[in-house]
Amino acid sequence: MSGTGQLPDSRLVTLYRTWSQGGSRLLITGNVMVHDAAMTGPGGVVLDGAVAKLGE
Repeated sequence: MSGTGQLPDSRLVTLYRTWSQGGSRLLITGNVMVHDAAMTGPGGVVLDGAVAKLGE
């Protein structure tokens, strides 16, 4: 559910927002990679050092 550049996009934000509005107190995620070399398949989200620089 990644968007351009393997970053989270509005679909992922909408999914987590929907889950949180369902009354959950703890949301645990999986399969979010911290390095693009560890991808498990297409459409995965990568949060690595390069992503952190996008916010600067």
